[in-house]
Amino acid sequence: MQKITSVSESFIAKIKKSEGFKSRPYPDPGTKGRPFTIGYGTTRYFDTGKLVTMVDKPIDEKEGDRLLRGWFSKYVSPLVDRLCRDDLTQDEFDAIADFVYNAGATYIDKKGNVKYFNLFEKVNNKVPKSELQAYWEKLCITGGGHILPGLITRRKEEVELYF
Repeated sequence: MQKITSVSESFIAKIKKSEGFKSRPYPDPGTKGRPFTIGYGTTRYFDTGKLVTMVDKPIDEKEGDRLLRGWFSKYVSPLVDRLCRDDLTQDEFDAIADFVYNAGATYIDKKGNVKYFNLFEKVNNKVPKSELQAYWEKLCITGGGHILPGLITRRKEEVELYF
């Protein structure tokens, strides 16, 4: 079995469809402000590290594709490869990468410490499907202090792809 280290082309197509393309910066739907987003859900320019702002120039779909692929090749795929066991299937890798692209890999606890989500530990320990599913579907489904139906749907789709 070959070790998976990057997302698939079918996954890139899925992300493009689910994120949709926006040529101009727009505010986060949950916070109605930061993080600002452009293209296919990009909040930061991978090549410069600069955050997207509302005064950034519009981009075309070619640039949106470049930004999306850049994030996955430079940050998301290497992170999933580093944090997860080596025997992931392509669908499992893609599902985890979707979560990381959308929600990140870390959070800040109540004491201000940066922590990795337990999702990676659960995946690596091959916990029962029901346990992983129940945990994953509740992860990062809020924005601006409100539960967002779009994030509930996204988590369910990630779980579906994983299994």
